[in-house]
Amino acid sequence: HALAAAEQLPGTPPGPIYQARGQAYQTRGDFDRARSDYERALALAQQADNGRLAWQSMMALGALWAERDYGQVGVWFQRASELAARLSDATLQARSLNRLGNWLANTGRSADGLLAHQEALRLFTQASDTRGMAETLDLLGTTYGMRGDRVKAVEQLDGAIALLRTLGDRPSLLSSLAMRALQSQPGANETTLCPQRSQQACIDDATEALALARQIESLPAQVFAENALAFTQLAFGAFGAAMTHMQAARRLATEIQHQ
Repeated sequence: HALAAAEQLPGTPPGPIYQARGQAYQTRGDFDRARSDYERALALAQQADNGRLAWQSMMALGALWAERDYGQVGVWFQRASELAARLSDATLQARSLNRLGNWLANTGRSADGLLAHQEALRLFTQASDTRGMAETLDLLGTTYGMRGDRVKAVEQLDGAIALLRTLGDRPSLLSSLAMRALQSQPGANETTLCPQRSQQACIDDATEALALARQIESLPAQVFAENALAFTQLAFGAFGAAMTHMQAARRLATEIQHQ
């Protein structure tokens, strides 16, 4: 209804509404409709010379493509980072660095990813941006984990979770909780120092993450949380429970065609 009204009223930009609808589709796991709305929002932003909305659309497209094609992810995050630099906005630059850094870490360039996250943390700290600091600490936790430093990973995630609880950010909190469970459980620590958190502490993190994913009705988040709970149960020898959660994760991922 809001989109129809915006298209009919002179002077009302529909771009942000396409962006919002795209986010709703993405939360439901509807890749094609989300992509269409994000691309439409980007086109409208470029027509209106709205740099900030164009940046938001590029970032959204990069995050969406993480479900299907990491090559596309890098293209969109690189474009967003270059646009943020042209706009001379430190906050946008920091957020772009975080997404680009995460892509680098996930494509085998964890050292470069770590540098990008550290620069983002510096910018967010300088701006006293608590939300940005929490986001960056979460991503640093993931990157340190990829580099084999599980103890440092959990330290970063501890900081992220503490900040996210104060902010009441459930989507980000569930992700950090699930990741802390994964980084803490012994199955991921065969050749690295283990943080030595208990079985119950790890399972509590993953269980809370799954509950939050269900509360916000995000199917991709539920897949991630089910996976975290499955791997955590597996690490402590609870094979039956692990199989149950892994099958649930596979069913949901298949349902939304999340590659």
